[in-house]
Amino acid sequence: MRSQLVIVFLGISILCVNASAFQSHMDTADLLKPDQYQLGIEPQYIFNNVSGFNAIAHFDMGATEVSNFKFELGTGVVPLQMGGYYKWSPFPDIDNQPAIGGYFGVLYSYKNSNVTNLGFRAHPEVSKKFKLKNFGDVTPYGALPFGIAMESGNTTYPIQLAAGAKWLPSSLKHMNFWFEVGLELNQAFTYASIGLSIPFDTWDEIKFD
Repeated sequence: MRSQLVIVFLGISILCVNASAFQSHMDTADLLKPDQYQLGIEPQYIFNNVSGFNAIAHFDMGATEVSNFKFELGTGVVPLQMGGYYKWSPFPDIDNQPAIGGYFGVLYSYKNSNVTNLGFRAHPEVSKKFKLKNFGDVTPYGALPFGIAMESGNTTYPIQLAAGAKWLPSSLKHMNFWFEVGLELNQAFTYASIGLSIPFDTWDEIKFD
């Protein structure tokens, strides 16, 4: 089953032509349970520095009751981008308490034979789910992504402020819609993203009809 998931994840990424999403967040502090999975796609528009449209594919999988693994893969203007992260959320969304956690890991990008970028990233985050009658579940979230990036002998320290929401319509069982904006605070960029993700427990639950 896991090999099938990898094939689908790679297939989604190949569809991201002319895309190079980089340093977005697209996550809440909620967790998938062990043996749960989530596939997602994120179109993004960057407003400054390297302005233009980008995209990235996401694959999340549950690990323990307090942790998940996250993976990203993109192609396009930057020929290859890939990242892997460990997510830890020790404080769940209970009663009036928001979920609090974050993820950290490595993001690598290959631009050409002379330029590659290696970044070490941390994304502290907080979120809170609200059930809205006749509308579904809405989970606003906020994060402060930051890190260290090394490219062609130069070191930068990108910092952003990200805010968004995940929406699960009441009429849909497995289809989340995402809306996010990111503000450049230091050596990064400002962007807006939308997204679609499908969580599932087994391969047979992936349905598009």
